[in-house]
Amino acid sequence: MESNRTFEFSGNSSDKTGIEIGNLAVSDDVTLNFTGETDTGIGVEQIAGKHLTVSDNGRFNVVGTATGSGTGVKIGGSISTTGSGRVNIRGVSGTGAGVVLQGAITVSGGTLEITGSSTDGAGVHISKSGSLQTSGNSSTRIFGNSVNKEGVENQGTISKTENSTLVICSSSHLP
Repeated sequence: MESNRTFEFSGNSSDKTGIEIGNLAVSDDVTLNFTGETDTGIGVEQIAGKHLTVSDNGRFNVVGTATGSGTGVKIGGSISTTGSGRVNIRGVSGTGAGVVLQGAITVSGGTLEITGSSTDGAGVHISKSGSLQTSGNSSTRIFGNSVNKEGVENQGTISKTENSTLVICSSSHLP
């Protein structure tokens, strides 16, 4: 892809996945925007075993919405950022999780922001197989909000090294 370009992708499904993402590389000031919507499926899903690389000021923006019991965004593969790459993941669900991380994200010379919200599910759920590593003067921010469950539910591994920033904000209205 030529540099300084923006590409938009959108998809809808009532009970399956709005958008599935395979192997991708984003660089040279290119911006990719993915917007997926579902009711009981997954708004946007990165397929397990697939890899996304964001580097050289590339931008990767994902917005996934599940209006019912589905998942807004599910990361099943791996993501890595370098060279000031930026990844923004935002997921919303009614009764499922806003964002589910089952894969591995490595932020090494870039920025990652994950925002998830749900009414009856976790805002952001990091599963046992999920991992997130921030190093090399990078920045990771995770924001999770839920009315009836955990804002951020972590069962996986989160680490930070080498003068990096890691911010986790969890908001829940649980009694």
